[in-house]
Amino acid sequence: MSKRTIGLVAGLAVASVAAFATPLGTAQASGTASSTASQGSAFSPDLVRTVGGTTSVAAARVPLTTARPAAKPAPKPPTRPATRPATKPAPRPAPRPAPRPAPKPPVARIVRQVRLQLPTSAVVGSNVTGFVQVLDDNGQVQSPVANVDVAFQRKDGVRWTDLSEDLTDENGTLPVAFMSQTNMTVRAVYRPAKGAPIISRPLVITSASQVTWAARPDMDVAAKRPVTYAFRINSGIVPTAHLEFASSANPAKWTPGTSVAIAPTGVATASLTFPAPGTYLVRGTTGRSATNAPGYTSTITVTVS
Repeated sequence: MSKRTIGLVAGLAVASVAAFATPLGTAQASGTASSTASQGSAFSPDLVRTVGGTTSVAAARVPLTTARPAAKPAPKPPTRPATRPATKPAPRPAPRPAPRPAPKPPVARIVRQVRLQLPTSAVVGSNVTGFVQVLDDNGQVQSPVANVDVAFQRKDGVRWTDLSEDLTDENGTLPVAFMSQTNMTVRAVYRPAKGAPIISRPLVITSASQVTWAARPDMDVAAKRPVTYAFRINSGIVPTAHLEFASSANPAKWTPGTSVAIAPTGVATASLTFPAPGTYLVRGTTGRSATNAPGYTSTITVTVS
């Protein structure tokens, strides 16, 4: 074979390879040559020519184009998380109070008491009766104290005088009695074998004078004219006395008359003048003194014309 023939064959082979490689590259780029790419490399059997009566194979191993990697997608821009609405913090639970210690059982404290029961007013010459009682009090129950020494006393100036003294009975009581003569202050004293005495609350007893009508009073009189009434003071040390009247429509409002001296016989004679016709209440009374409370006669109803 001449050099010219060999050159022609080589040129044809190069042209065939170039023409074969271009469609393969295009097909692989478009994704249609997936089966050819899997083969890696192949021969081109069509490159056979006959030159000068001699068959010559111008085949050559031509590597196929390597598959290109798929293009990576463009990175997405970072997305900001949606802003959540501000939430208020949950309120803290209120602190629980510390448990209080269990209360201790109360301790019973016994207190001894002395009580004096007597009326606070009396008429001169009348008998006044009452009693003294000694009790133990624990705040819930009161128990009488029997067979203890108790004295009943009267105040004379700045000192106390015993009127009676004895032991209490099974009910814790000691009866007391006296005759009313003047106003007086009394008390009871418990005298224990040991320790200080226990004293009751003092009581002031007023003693009122006895006053009665000395003559039959007039029941029908005239208005604006003096009317004389006589009444007797039977007891008590009082220097003066007077009359009082009140309208029957307002019996609580008493109007005093002129005060008069009491005669040595104990009779007081006084007069009244009624201001207008009507029905009135009338009574005689003694004045107040340091030793006795005022005494009153019975109340009479007088018709004034």
